[in-house]
Amino acid sequence: MRYRMIEALTLLVSIGASWQPCPAQGDVSPPVASPAERLQAIKDSQARALQAYQAGLQASDPDRRRGAVDAYLAAVAANSDLALELAETSPADSAAIGALVFVIRTAKAGPSDHSERAVALLSRDHAKDQGVGEACQSVFFLFDRVGAERFIRAVLKENPGRVERGSACLALGRLLAYRAKMIRWLRENPDRIDEFAAHRGKEGFAEFLNESDVSAMEAEAAGLLEQAASDYGDVKEDGRTLSEIAGGELFELRYLSVGKPAPEIEGEDVDGERFKLSDYKGKVVLLTFSGNWCGPCRAAYPRERAVVEKFRNRPFVLLSVNTDEERTTLKKSIDSGEITWRCWWDGGVGGPITTRWSPQVFPTSYVIDHEGIIRRRNPREEEVETLVESLVGIIEHSHTGEQKQRDAEPAPKSKDESLKGRP
Repeated sequence: MRYRMIEALTLLVSIGASWQPCPAQGDVSPPVASPAERLQAIKDSQARALQAYQAGLQASDPDRRRGAVDAYLAAVAANSDLALELAETSPADSAAIGALVFVIRTAKAGPSDHSERAVALLSRDHAKDQGVGEACQSVFFLFDRVGAERFIRAVLKENPGRVERGSACLALGRLLAYRAKMIRWLRENPDRIDEFAAHRGKEGFAEFLNESDVSAMEAEAAGLLEQAASDYGDVKEDGRTLSEIAGGELFELRYLSVGKPAPEIEGEDVDGERFKLSDYKGKVVLLTFSGNWCGPCRAAYPRERAVVEKFRNRPFVLLSVNTDEERTTLKKSIDSGEITWRCWWDGGVGGPITTRWSPQVFPTSYVIDHEGIIRRRNPREEEVETLVESLVGIIEHSHTGEQKQRDAEPAPKSKDESLKGRP
């Protein structure tokens, strides 16, 4: 414990030192770091902490791995505190919004309250500011936090900038759609509620699940996404228009729910050969959206190779929409044996297939049955093989029953036999 406290204090001191005034030399005024420079120092510190964390997770000693997690969480808390202080003491500086976005993207949904404090400062100081659209897009995944929704609604209503209102309109539609999706999923998987409620307050979270009108939520989300596409469609975000982005979100909301037929996918594989999702109807499909640029995606490759091997020569196939920008990146992974399944190469996260399906996170996965119906979205790692085995078993049982029925039927008589005994 003492070493962790020392580490956290060292982190705070080292970050703080990066913007402390230099000692006075004669009549020369000491340089004072700007808020932008201070924010960059915080980001650099967090990047180093992340590298140390990732390296620590590779250790064979479980105590070292636990230590890496604890050290990283200490860094998240320390850096988030510093960024919040920056935003609170320099609200008029352009770096303030960036500092709050940093907090939300770093601290995420918990276990601390840093993200909620960041959202509160965004609401208090920046709802009408130019450039606040990025913050709107950062908070949408805080789907159960009243403050996040209140902030985005304030930007949509009060901000004088069309670009900012467009970002808010899209973000609010996303937040409500994601909230509805998560509520449906948690209601179908009540064993996961405690996990999600752990850092949110169990009683309040259970009440939130029970009282939410999911249908009304989805209807409002669809209306906001339609508004983003029609009223702000030409506004660009991350190189794509809001019309394109909102169209993908609407597509997901309307067509990618569990129990609905999986929409067609058509595109080129690594060799430029075109193929379709429907080419594999009759088999269970594990469909993933992935890319070598994504650390968690690459971390999943060994498990996915194991699934492919386990169900080899059975009615199952793993297909992936690859989002690497260069086709050669995918080819290297296939040639090396890192990827052992067929992929559509989509040319980046803004590719046509990915834009249409609009995955919120990478990797995203769907389990599709032999009739083309979506049976599960983003199953847990331990659920994948069990679910695939169950669906594959249905196909094999059906085929076995059909074969037994054919075996039990009398063989058809030949023409000569059918004529025997006739005059």
